[in-house]
This record gives sequence, structure tokens and C-alpha cells, in this order.
Amino acid sequence: MTKAMLDANVMVYAAAELADPVQYSDMHRMQLASKRLLSSNADLSISAVAWAEVLRNVTPDRRKALEPYSSKMVVVPFDAQAAECAAALLDKYRRLEDVCDWCLGVKHGGPCKKCERSLSRQQKVNDAFIIAVADCQGDGAVLYSFDKGVHDMGRHARCKVLEPPEPEHQAELFENVTAPLLPMGEIDPAAT
Repeated sequence: MTKAMLDANVMVYAAAELADPVQYSDMHRMQLASKRLLSSNADLSISAVAWAEVLRNVTPDRRKALEPYSSKMVVVPFDAQAAECAAALLDKYRRLEDVCDWCLGVKHGGPCKKCERSLSRQQKVNDAFIIAVADCQGDGAVLYSFDKGVHDMGRHARCKVLEPPEPEHQAELFENVTAPLLPMGEIDPAAT
């Protein structure tokens, strides 16, 4: 059963060569947290949407660095239940946050860290798809992500959206994840 799911950025940080800890301390911290999370004995999975983002963002030579992790990871499909969940999440997000109906842009959002252009609507929709797949796993599901936009939207989901813990706190990784998660397509009768 799925205990936790990963956003693409966790895998991308794990695949990258370690950044200089002095010059890029935040990047270095996220890379170490990602690598340690993936090296843990945790039952990890990733949505098909997030996996496609990983494949798009990681060069073939760096994908080899992910093979030890990805070979034991389950890729959870984006199915009809996840599509319904994503549509409901986007609707709730538009109603409860100060977002534009068209671009889904938020007041406190920002430009892309790499190119400084505005983030696209498609990226917000992909975030909703990734959150929805985790949300469909049932109560107690956790999605690990460093993306602030995923965290913002994830406030409106049943699953918890958390940053991977700092390396020194990863022993506590799954203390709060106690509810058994259900396979895709099954609904917990106690939750209805």
C-alpha cells in the first residue's frame, strides 16, 4: 500500500549533482533531503503525471542516478477518479483563493526561478493532477514536495502536502502517517 507520494521536484533534486553547500545552501539542503527520503525504506510512489515531469526535466545521463529508487517505486496512474478529484480541487481552489479563473494565478505567486517568466496555467493544472492522485489514496496520504504552489493548492485537499523532512529529522518520517491507504479506485466506507 502507498504510504507516501512524491512530487517531481523531489526526484529531480535527487538526480542532480550536489550543489555547493556554501554557495547554494538551500538547493543543497533540498537535494540531501530528497536523496535521504528516496534512500529510506519508506513505501514511496509517484503519480504518472509527476513521473512524466521527472522524465522531461532529468537528462538521460542523470536518470541513471534515479534507477535505484525508481525501480522499487510504484507509478500511480491518473485515472477517472483522480480526474474528478482534480476538477473538484481546482474548483475549490478558485473559489477559496484569490486566483484568476483563466490562468489560476495567485497574488502571492511568483515568476519561474530559472527564466523569471510567469508560471503557466498548465503547470497549475499539473499540480492539481499530482495532488489529486495523492488525494485519491485516502485519508492519511502524504505528498512530499518543495513546490510552494503545490503546498498552497494542497491546503484544499484531504492529503497532507509536506516538504521532505530535513535529513536529521527523517527518522520521524512516517510517525504521523498511520491510516492505511487504499488502492486507487477504492473509497474508505468510514470516510463517507
